[in-house]
Amino acid sequence: MLVDLGIRMLAHLGYQVTGETDSRLALETFCRDPQRFDLVITDQTMPGLLGTELAEQMIDIRPDLPVLLCSGYGTRTTEEKAGNSGIHDVLPKPLSLPVLARTVAEALNRNNEC
Repeated sequence: MLVDLGIRMLAHLGYQVTGETDSRLALETFCRDPQRFDLVITDQTMPGLLGTELAEQMIDIRPDLPVLLCSGYGTRTTEEKAGNSGIHDVLPKPLSLPVLARTVAEALNRNNEC
């Protein structure tokens, strides 16, 4: 599964990772301890909520949370929806390790500067 690949890629980069394949389960996991998460990466098309909807709910709970959205639809509409949802950046699919590494580092650094 793509979630497993993302988990392996992030773990390879040295991050501790929690993965869910259902957005409602992801929100439930997040709500149990929102401060535990330094960053969230979500896919736009997941069972349950859209990635932008999940991001909005998580950011409502924790406004300083950096969120990245994965999308295979690299359209301006997706990027506008992402920006309107408070999402930091859109990751194109398929994911590559260098792009993932750079985008995650930039989101974490940008958040630490605020």
